[in-house]
Parts: sequence; structure tokens; C-alpha cells
Amino acid sequence: MWDVAIEAPAQVLKAVRGDKTSLATTIESAVRDLCDATGNNIIGSLRWVPKVSPVTRASEQEVTEVTRRGIVDILSARNWSGRLSETEFLSRLYDLDALPSHDRRCKNAADDIWQHRVNNNDGEPDWVFYDSRFGLLTGADREFLRFLCETVHPVVRPDTPQALEMVALLNNDLRADGWELIRTSEISGRPVFQAKKSTQSIEVFDEPTGWPKVDRQLGELRLRLREAASEEQFQSVGHLCRETLISVAQVVYDRERHPSLDGIEPSKTDAKRMLDAFASVELAGSENAAIRKTAKAAFDLSNELQHKRTATFRDAALSTEATFSTVRIIAIISGRRER
Repeated sequence: MWDVAIEAPAQVLKAVRGDKTSLATTIESAVRDLCDATGNNIIGSLRWVPKVSPVTRASEQEVTEVTRRGIVDILSARNWSGRLSETEFLSRLYDLDALPSHDRRCKNAADDIWQHRVNNNDGEPDWVFYDSRFGLLTGADREFLRFLCETVHPVVRPDTPQALEMVALLNNDLRADGWELIRTSEISGRPVFQAKKSTQSIEVFDEPTGWPKVDRQLGELRLRLREAASEEQFQSVGHLCRETLISVAQVVYDRERHPSLDGIEPSKTDAKRMLDAFASVELAGSENAAIRKTAKAAFDLSNELQHKRTATFRDAALSTEATFSTVRIIAIISGRRER
């Protein structure tokens, strides 16, 4: 007497268990008839079980194990499920009711995870990355990248600055293997990301300045430049360059120490006057004239770009590079780059 298990993908298994589709009944009948025809084989029980994804060979993975383990370290230290419980998070990606349990006392993965991670509170925070049911370390790139995108989804991580910071960290590792997370849409004003092959290499200064708003805007600027594909999007890069320069000007400008060159007190958004006044004091002398011109050129580029109806990627990239260069210079002058 035989106990027969029919393996099926999770979605098929869900349909079978839900309403016993005619296809499932047909398959079961065919299996029983085949055994009966031999005369000596009798089926004692017949059940459907989930088919676990096979391990992908390392040679078939573009996102290598080295990169994956580095990302595991990042996510383990930042609560990969965000504001959701681990079960809620995983249910957005997998049918936990259809996946098997590693604990014979539990009927499926959903019960298993709840029992050990919620009820017993045992296991390590990074357990999910080593669980064979999900294959995040050993499986296909597609599954691993889909998981990463979910960790920064607005439902999971609603704090946009926090999500952008995490995307920057993930991309630092992913780019080594030719991948990155790109913002493709928004939900309620918050970014949604997808994994895409890297197509353009944009080198910018990665070390943070320590000025939170400036660093946040620089991170946003990186993303917008990579994603921009139309004249309007290239213009928006120019607008953000201008806002970034305004932010850094507001941080370093001191009304008492940096008197305006033309006697007009700068407004809170007059980055040009603030940076001119700052540079004239902190970089006084003819030998620093070229450096002083950098901030003015960066501001002029960004201002021109945001109003240029025929803006191109080159325009946006030049403005971005000028903005980053200006921020680097100001950070050095302000003592943020001392060894």
C-alpha cells in the first residue's frame, strides 16, 4: 500500500485545497487508476504538497552570495519587516498557508512562523534568509530582489527618509552585481521601488555630510537622476539641485559672520547671496576666486535647468555633479571632511 504525495506550486496548491478543482480530481483519479492497473499497487492515501523552489546554482545567480550576505547584515540590523509583523510581511509575498511547516505540530508555514516567532519568540532576526522555503540566499535573483523591494515599500516602511536611506545602502551592494532599486511610482506621495539592471554609472560623493536634510536631499537627487527619462523629470532634478543648495546655504550662513556683498540681507531661500557671503569670508583672497565661482555656477546651472523645457540627461547630470561638488567644497570648508 502506497502513500502518494503530489507536488504542486503554491498557487496551484491553494486552488486545489480551496475547492478541489475538477483538474485536481482528474489527476487524482488518473493516479489511482494507474496504480490499480498494475494489480499489486494500492494507494492508501493521496495528498497534495507544496513544491519548494529548487536551489539555484551560484553560476546562475547575478546577485552573488557575497552580495546577498552583505545585504542580510543590513536588513537584520534594520528590522526587515518594518512596521509589519513578520507573518504580515511574508504574506504579501508568499502564500504561507500553502507552504510546509518545519514543525510537525504546525500544519503550514503560517502556523509555524507564528508559533516560533510570535508565541515562543525564538529564532534569530535573520532566520528568514536561511529558510529553505523562501530560498533568499540560494534561490533565483528575481525572488531575492522582490523581497528587497518589499522591505522599502510604503506599507512596510512609511517613513520616506528612512526608506531612501535603506535603498542607498542596498544599492551600494547591489551595484557591484549590476543591479539597483529604482523608484518607479508612488503611493500616497511615498516612493515605490523595483529592481532593475544598472544602465548608467553615476559617480557621486557617497560620504554623508552630517547635515541630515542635505544628506537626505543628496540621496533623493541620486535616485531622481537615475530614474529621470523625460524633459519634465530632468527639470525636476534641477529643482532639487536648487533646493539642496538652499539647504546647505541655510546650514552654513551666519548673518553676523557673513555680511552680504551688496548690502541686501538674504532671504531664507536666497542661496546665491548666502553662499556668496559665506565664500567671500571663508575663502577670501584672489587665490580662492575659482573656488568661489563654483557655488555660483552650480546655482546658475540648477536654476537654468529647472526652467529648460528641452532638458536632457546631460543637463541634469551636469547640474547634479555641480551640486555635489559644491556641497563637497562647503563640507570641506566647514570642517566636515577633516581626517
